Amino acid sequence: MPLPPEEIAGKYRNASPVQWGEHVSGTASRIASEGKEVALTFDACGGKKGSAMDRELLDFLRRERIPATFFLSGPWLEKNRETTRELGADPLFEIGNHGAEHRPLSVTGRSAYGIPGTESVSGAAREVEDNARFLEEITGRRPRYFRSGTNHYDEVAVRVAADLGHTSVSHSHNGDGGASYSKKKIADGLLSLRGGEIVLFHMNRPEGQTAEGLKEALPLLRKKGFRFVKLGDRPLVFEDGTSGPSAGKASSGPYGIIRGDSAFFTRRKGCQRRTEMMPWIQSCSKDGGTISPSGSPLKNLPRRQKAI
Repeated sequence: MPLPPEEIAGKYRNASPVQWGEHVSGTASRIASEGKEVALTFDACGGKKGSAMDRELLDFLRRERIPATFFLSGPWLEKNRETTRELGADPLFEIGNHGAEHRPLSVTGRSAYGIPGTESVSGAAREVEDNARFLEEITGRRPRYFRSGTNHYDEVAVRVAADLGHTSVSHSHNGDGGASYSKKKIADGLLSLRGGEIVLFHMNRPEGQTAEGLKEALPLLRKKGFRFVKLGDRPLVFEDGTSGPSAGKASSGPYGIIRGDSAFFTRRKGCQRRTEMMPWIQSCSKDGGTISPSGSPLKNLPRRQKAI
């Protein structure tokens, strides 16, 4: 169960963050896949120029039956309640939390791209919790995943989100540069994927070329054997081996994986098995990798996810 906000404020009263950016400890940046799988995620930021819905993009995903995770902010929700209900009722999609005010998640007020971050532990908690309740009110479901406005965090704020039942999600491939990339740049970037990436796009800027780039590249990726998944369909790979919410204690190692309430961590030298927490992992390979229930290595796990 999520901690009450007042308990969270007390818990982190004396905590001082040392990391800031898009890839800090505790954020997920990849999926653990057994092959050519990619998680497509789409942010809806809100504001004067960002409260629309790219219907061409949505229609394409539905027509081609391409799963996706949508991160919706409070300002965008205010303008798009019916669309949010529609998305929440579609099993093809998954809804994530993009913050009550679309702000960087900080406990010290740090900014990103000129947008001031949350100013305290209580402010970070409100940014997560207020929008979680708003989403639950509209869709009937509490979100499990959080991406901050601007995708910037400090590691204390990530722990605050975890105490509120949210896994903070970054990315391993910037798909559209805030909907500013050309069709060619979007398509070329997608065609360079190898599998295991979490890709960040935007769904709130129909004047951009995100839809065009996806329509160009995704059919070609499918021909290459790629599959597309929602975040909840696969374990997540975290920065610097830090576990997410409800994962139990983290073991040190180059990366961590979490699915639901279970965690599994591997080391470069040897392999620490925690199959009692994660029964779908059946054994460890000789080089410290992981083996799927089918007996094949889980591919596309990075050699090291480096936190900044």
